[in-house]
Amino acid sequence: MMRMQTLEMSSDFKIFHGLSEERGGGLRIYRLDCDLAKATTTAIVSGVIDCYFQRMSDKLERAGLIKGKLKYHYNIAVKLLSRLRVAVADIDKGTYHPCTSALLPGFADKYNNFTLSSRIQYNWLQTHKSVVQELYVLRSKVYQHKKSAHPDVLACIDVIVCVANIARYNLDCCEGNLRERMGIYYKKGSTAVYDILEAMKNNLVSMGDMLVTESFDDFLVVQVEEAIKKLNAAVVDELTKNDMRRIIELSVFDYFEFYIAYVVQRMQRGSFTMRERNMVVEDLVRLKVDSMFPLRCLKDWKTLANSLPLIDDIQELQDVITGVDTSVAVPKTPALDRLRRRLMEVREVGF
Repeated sequence: MMRMQTLEMSSDFKIFHGLSEERGGGLRIYRLDCDLAKATTTAIVSGVIDCYFQRMSDKLERAGLIKGKLKYHYNIAVKLLSRLRVAVADIDKGTYHPCTSALLPGFADKYNNFTLSSRIQYNWLQTHKSVVQELYVLRSKVYQHKKSAHPDVLACIDVIVCVANIARYNLDCCEGNLRERMGIYYKKGSTAVYDILEAMKNNLVSMGDMLVTESFDDFLVVQVEEAIKKLNAAVVDELTKNDMRRIIELSVFDYFEFYIAYVVQRMQRGSFTMRERNMVVEDLVRLKVDSMFPLRCLKDWKTLANSLPLIDDIQELQDVITGVDTSVAVPKTPALDRLRRRLMEVREVGF
């Protein structure tokens, strides 16, 4: 399709190859690298799509364009966007959550403050919004050059189509790398996100074709191609840079502090069962400190439970224990401090 020709990926685009070579990991680690890359690509792209879909919707509504056949395609796109949001939430639970709670899995199912995808989206958009905006402005100028009636709507559509292409391109590359690297051990990942993005792209292209009939020349074509390359590179670079790792690390330690606060809360309410106690001991034994370490941690937990007021909100209790909230005096807990240090040691070696 002539209008979308410059929004496709080209063979010289930057791709993600995995971090395992530098980390010395085997196939299992390589699989994890690629799963995290796919999850992060989806999170970033869905954030951009959310932003520009809202802009497109506002402009369509103000122009009174949501009617007839265009409304049909628009409504399908709205449903697809909703499905994409659900898919991102599933990524939090299925990909990021197991990584976050791997060292202390005992209460992972109780942890609800899991919004790593949202943090990654926000961080990426804050850093790279000018790259996305550059593509939007260039495409808007192209439509103004052709005297299209709705250049801003069409530019929003093109940004969404472009980032959908970028996501599909990188998801394909990740699967290709896995297939080549893992051989007979390769198992194809879910295509749910890929299918949603493909369907959304097709519907938005149909909407765009209803709003423009002009044929296109080479006006700004080189600049648009360069802008797409920069946008793709910004996505791929995020998969290997330390900022993304730092965001994941923050989520890891947020879960650790939740774990500590949750045990305190259960003890305060008299609902800390023997089964939960044994589960905590098993978690701590796996950290390989010393044989008495679990008992010292349990003693510190008991000290906190007896000293702190009963706080129903787990996040507020977490803030008190970590010192974010300084209105409540917190007793010293050397064993739990050692637990935090040990978790940092293990994460630095194993991330």
